[in-house]
Amino acid sequence: MTDAGYVSYALLELIHNAGSYFMLRDKCNMTGKITSCLLKSKTLTDFIGKDLKEPLTRAYRPHDILDMDVTLNNGLQVRVPRVWSNNKGTVSYLITNIPRQCFPAQYAVLIQKLRWSVEILFKCLKSGVNLRGVNTSYLTIVYTMVQACLIAAIIKYLIYLYLDEKQQYYISMYKVFVNSAPWWDEFCVNLFKTNNHGLKQNLRLINNLANQYRKSQTSKKRESEFKSLESVIKFLAKSPIKTTIETNFSYA
Repeated sequence: MTDAGYVSYALLELIHNAGSYFMLRDKCNMTGKITSCLLKSKTLTDFIGKDLKEPLTRAYRPHDILDMDVTLNNGLQVRVPRVWSNNKGTVSYLITNIPRQCFPAQYAVLIQKLRWSVEILFKCLKSGVNLRGVNTSYLTIVYTMVQACLIAAIIKYLIYLYLDEKQQYYISMYKVFVNSAPWWDEFCVNLFKTNNHGLKQNLRLINNLANQYRKSQTSKKRESEFKSLESVIKFLAKSPIKTTIETNFSYA
């Protein structure tokens, strides 16, 4: 899943030929010939043969989802749901090769929102474990720093899961990553020494600090609007359409 800044039709063709799925947002002036167009399961024949960038494609009932089959300029056959963007106040195009029988177009809109969780993860890696860059030309040092950062990220993520899922504190992963100074050093020492007694004391301290890691009211609003990873996965898991793709999301 990527945003519009990373669109490459050649790359999409490589992904498709490798047997993988993709979903990304493209710009409203993207080109491609429409071979079929559905609106609420009804075929709109007037759009067949038209180009995506034509004004009619953007202007026709903009708040409704058009589920189109499109041939890109490199010959790749893709599915293009045209959706309304509340943030931009205009229509947006999604591109995917996930078959229509897997889920309706409105599900594609929800799945695209999972991309924000990827953004949050990278934000945690940059701000929480200092995975920003290394000022050296020695590849061994680079690998060592990256591996150390990823090990630190795994430890902090396990603490996040402990507070959020086991203790049910409704925790922000980002807050755990960036506000771990009170317990981080001692916890790592006890962890690598396998000092179970010390780790239990560390966990009691972390429990006492749980309030400062709680999600904000904005996060609750984001969940109600299906803008969080957890809310989208829960919705797909409970949906009446059961597919292999949804099963994989539920398992993740």
